[in-house]
Order: sequence, then C-alpha cells, then structure tokens
Amino acid sequence: MTPDIISYTEPKGVDALAGEAVASKTGAIVVYGPYSDLPPSAAPDFVKQYQQPVTVHYKHSQPVLEVTTLKRAVEISHWGANLNTQDQLTLYNAGPK
Repeated sequence: MTPDIISYTEPKGVDALAGEAVASKTGAIVVYGPYSDLPPSAAPDFVKQYQQPVTVHYKHSQPVLEVTTLKRAVEISHWGANLNTQDQLTLYNAGPK
C-alpha cells in the first residue's frame, strides 16, 4: 500500500529554469524538475534568489512499529559450553491513530 499525497509545494519563480514543469505528481511520486541551465547552486546569489523550502503532505495509514524498550539478558555457561539469550521488547504503534 502506497501513501496518498494530499498536497505538495511548487517552487515559485523557477519557471525559467524548469524544462517541462516545476513539479508534477504521479500516484505516490512527486517529481521536481527537470531543471536546465542552472548556475552553481552554492553561490550566495543563487541561494538568495531560488532556494525555497519544499513540503509534501501525505497520508500513511499503515502501522509504524516503534520499539520503546529493549532489554537483553545474556548468560554464558562455562560448564555446558552454551550461550543463552533472552530479549524483552515493548512495542508501540507510532503510526496514525
């Protein structure tokens, strides 16, 4: 099951750099670009003019497993030449309510 994309941002003022579209969505995939004729992106002028935050808001309805505590006990038997391990886990569904 793939997440449902509810909304995403489209950068403003980069139409001259975009070849076909600034941003497009197909199913659960958002593609930004392709962009052409880009100046060096580390230049302060480029960062000031073009750099913008991008957000994607999506719905993910499956459980997300989170381990809240993990205890491990290990016992080594020198007489029987064996190793005994015991794990104690506390799991939590950190996904959608």
